[in-house]
Amino acid sequence: MDYWYLAATALSVATIGAHVIGGGPEIHQPVLKSDLAKDVKTVVSVIWHAITAIMVLSAIWLGLASVGRGLGGMPYIAAQFFAFTGLFMLYGYLRFGSLFKFPQVYIFFSLGLLVFVGYWREIPA
Repeated sequence: MDYWYLAATALSVATIGAHVIGGGPEIHQPVLKSDLAKDVKTVVSVIWHAITAIMVLSAIWLGLASVGRGLGGMPYIAAQFFAFTGLFMLYGYLRFGSLFKFPQVYIFFSLGLLVFVGYWREIPA
């Protein structure tokens, strides 16, 4: 059992829950109810659900890795979470003047760190 990947799995599942339960009503649904063009709303929906799919697939991959049935890809998953961190920091800074405006910065950084440490510990000395 790899407890780093297990912790990342648990945090991923919690993040998926927050994304769907909290983010849907707070972000996705208001966009759909807005006066934006139908094609823009459609693209927003595709992107919203693509992020959900990415997070679900990452949680599955991490869950399998936590029980020793890893399929590889851990550096990619860590990089993906760090990229999400950077994007939230960048847009938080550009639009609000704060790198830490969004709680997603802390969540995705923590996820990236957990996966990175888990992977680093796998590498033979």
